[in-house]
Amino acid sequence: MPEKFAGGYSLSDAESWAKTLTTSIQSGDYQSQASGWLTGIDLSDPQATSMGWATDSNAYVCSTVMPNGVSVLQGIDLSTTYYNTCMPVIELQFAKAGYRYVS
Repeated sequence: MPEKFAGGYSLSDAESWAKTLTTSIQSGDYQSQASGWLTGIDLSDPQATSMGWATDSNAYVCSTVMPNGVSVLQGIDLSTTYYNTCMPVIELQFAKAGYRYVS
């Protein structure tokens, strides 16, 4: 899904998306949220930090990925509705990861 959103699978596609996310973090949609993305990060405790990130991402399983349970998603084409619902969350998680990496 990220590759589709970025427009392809090449390094230049990834770089272009990374630049777009950087702009969104520095002066766009994510600017007001970004500082909060560092809460709970303690590089001297990588296990707790990793678990915090995993918990953050896992919360979207219930709220975005399968809000009505797994049975609703079985046997149907997920390409459009699922993609449109989940891609904003995926983009947000990529933005958080990039911000955390460089901060």
